[in-house]
Amino acid sequence: MPNPFAYESNAPLLEGLFVPHLVQAAVWSSLLQTAPPDQSLLEHLMRSDQCDRVGIMECLMDLTGVDGVTEWTGDNSDIKGAEASLLRANGFAILREGQVCGGPELPPDLHAHLGAASKNWQWCLVSPLRPPSSVPWADATLHPSQAPSLSISPDPGLDSLLWEALSQGARDIHFERRGELLTVRQHDGRGISVVGEWGPPVAERWIRILKQRAGFCLDGQVLPEDGRIDLGHGTSHTSLRLGRVPTVDGES
Repeated sequence: MPNPFAYESNAPLLEGLFVPHLVQAAVWSSLLQTAPPDQSLLEHLMRSDQCDRVGIMECLMDLTGVDGVTEWTGDNSDIKGAEASLLRANGFAILREGQVCGGPELPPDLHAHLGAASKNWQWCLVSPLRPPSSVPWADATLHPSQAPSLSISPDPGLDSLLWEALSQGARDIHFERRGELLTVRQHDGRGISVVGEWGPPVAERWIRILKQRAGFCLDGQVLPEDGRIDLGHGTSHTSLRLGRVPTVDGES
């Protein structure tokens, strides 16, 4: 599953998007100067008292010309075929039959990717800011992998991924790192399915966040570790076991 929120870290796009629509130019300049290098600009804005989430999404809708924001529910693996495969290979995710989100640009030119077949697809703006509001209570076990030492704040994309896995009944969520590629899988009692694959810098950021939340060692600890993390959104809260073990390739 490709990352459907490619625009989240598109600094040039967002720099032109928010001045002066949301904040005054002087305040905007200050926000850009204080944005941590390991945090996307959108994430930084979400945590600023100078901007609001509603305004951010309204700006994105204005920019794309899309009327409304679709809730992200994961790439629909039941949708198959040549067109869906081509879209996924180019960084898109399939929401449902005929609806696609994400992509390498905002908004994307589906005709450039599909030609005449683009008439069969509608591009939707998906909010990276809201995980599902209701999930069943779960006690899933997470298995993190290796990450370099970077100071990183919580990531809305990671929280959305965890909530989505829980909403689908995941019992275990596996984060497996091989080289620069992070593969995330989930086990729902019937079998293991691939949630998605991510490269740097998302891979390093997500693993670092999981370790920080659980209080794990960040400097190449060779012994297994166990801990817990709390996950909350609105009135929904849950606690997850987090286990880390060293492997031949690094850790899992």
